[in-house]
Amino acid sequence: MKTSYFAKSGKDPNAVSISVGTPKWFPNMRRYPKLAPPYDLLDRYRHGTVTIEQYTKEYTERILAYLDAKTVYCELGDDAIICCHETREKFCHRHLVASWLNKELGLQMHGLGVSELE
Repeated sequence: MKTSYFAKSGKDPNAVSISVGTPKWFPNMRRYPKLAPPYDLLDRYRHGTVTIEQYTKEYTERILAYLDAKTVYCELGDDAIICCHETREKFCHRHLVASWLNKELGLQMHGLGVSELE
């Protein structure tokens, strides 16, 4: 399993959207809404009313705490490329998901074509 963003990997057949919305130009992309951030959290982050630390804490408490990492991994599949909107240098929830899966399952998940999270 790898991570990437829509502009880079959206057309890959293994791409899976874990975002609230998926770009219109990828209408057939597989989606996994269980990992999408709550809209209110995303909105508050975009408007600067939550810090990265607060976002991380709240996303973990509201989403990841209710999911089983092994089940998520099995449902996504070993070849999945989890995607969202943000490029690799920007903070985003897919990095939180990858870190969570790495920690919970002992994976070495990283970004597509790079040695660290993308």
